[in-house]
Amino acid sequence: IQEIADCASGLVKCEANQVCVPVGSTSKCVQKSVGDLCEPGFKPDIAPDGVTGICTDVNECEEFPDVCDIEREKCQNEWGSYDCLPLQPPVPTEGSCPAGFE
Repeated sequence: IQEIADCASGLVKCEANQVCVPVGSTSKCVQKSVGDLCEPGFKPDIAPDGVTGICTDVNECEEFPDVCDIEREKCQNEWGSYDCLPLQPPVPTEGSCPAGFE
């Protein structure tokens, strides 16, 4: 893994099979296949000295704030996923009352 000063500077470029990843106050070039090490909903844990081999949960609610309809739903992070929960219980529509109710 090659250290570079800044991913955006363009002064140092990663190899064709690598991607620049910011780590603390510096950046690293890591193999593009690192992302393939984790299942969907998880991301590789990057330590200052490289990839740890551990996959951590992606908090979609924090990383993608518009993933749910914020006017009607609240985002709840799940292990490896997320759920959009209604802010208020749904109002029954005509004809949808339980048996014995009008």
